[in-house]
Parts: sequence; C-alpha cells; structure tokens
Amino acid sequence: NKSAVELGRQSTASITAGSTTLTDATITTADIGRSVIVRNAGHGGTEAIPTLLCAVIVSASTGQATLSAAASLTVSGAVSTYYNRDTDITVIGGLWDFNNGNNPGSPNADGYYNSSHMTKFRRVDGLMLKGMTFKSNAVKYGINLADVTDYKVINPTFDTFSDGCHISGPAYRGVISGLRGKTGDDYIGVTARDYKY
Repeated sequence: NKSAVELGRQSTASITAGSTTLTDATITTADIGRSVIVRNAGHGGTEAIPTLLCAVIVSASTGQATLSAAASLTVSGAVSTYYNRDTDITVIGGLWDFNNGNNPGSPNADGYYNSSHMTKFRRVDGLMLKGMTFKSNAVKYGINLADVTDYKVINPTFDTFSDGCHISGPAYRGVISGLRGKTGDDYIGVTARDYKY
C-alpha cells in the first residue's frame, strides 16, 4: 500500500456542520474504507481556528459518502484528500537519532524543527511500535500518531527535545506502556483536534 508515501487523490467537497454526509462528485463505492481529510471542517474547530476533519468513509454512493465523524463547520468547495489505509504495521527496536547534525532542514524562530518528527504514522489500523529508542536535541516528537486504530506503543526510550509520544486525532483503541528516559515536554501528549497533519 502506497498511502504512506503518496499524497492521495485530491478534490473539493461540501459538508454541513453536525453532518456526516460528504458531497463530492469524485466519490464512488470504491472509496469505502478510505480516509478523507476535509480542510476547515474539523471537529473541535471554530471559525477563528479551523481544523481538519479527518474521518473514514463508512458508506458511499456516486457523489456522496457517510463519514465516521461529523463536521464541526460548514464548508463548500473545501479541499478534500482521500487516502488508502494501511494495516498491521510493526516496528521493533532501532535507534532514531536526530542529534549531532542529523536534523532535517532549518530550525524555526523557536529553535526547533516544527515540521519534523522522528517518526510519523498516519492512517494505520493495527500499529505496533515496540522497544524503539529516540534521541533528539531539536526535532519535535519521537513518535507522532494520527488517524490510527488498534495501536500499541510498548517500551520506548526517550531522550527528546519535545514530546516522547504525541497522539493527534483521530485515534482509537490504543495502549501506551513502559515509557522510559526523559523528554523536553510531555512523555505522552494527546491532542483532541485533528490538525497535526
């Protein structure tokens, strides 16, 4: 599955606040089970701080889909991106070292690499991360998860600039245990809004 490295199909869509019905001329029944991101419609968002609506397509017909989550804001002609989901990914061990000049790009005004995390996992059902070690003096999070289900983070070791493990929505049925080491911020950060893409 190439969803981890490819952008996915982009289109424009409309949805009403409080509704799970997405309208987009490109939707077909083949989209059932895919993830969709709709800009500026996110649950938890406001007019002043709009967020992404991240959901799974649970049913579809030509031009319309029912989503797993309702929109917070009404949007029309909003950029929407459709992704395939990955399943049953396991990573065991390994040193993820972003010290000593291994930081990608240039730091922002706060001195950290805001757009980069040591690992990022998106749109995965059945994710296991076990016994991994993270070192960073500037890159943000050791582990960053979003749009995941049935995930496990077991026995990670951190020496990180910011959060060790940061969960962004949506995320369901997860287990995080056995954290060790030190972090510059939270061992575990949980963000309720779906905006950390």
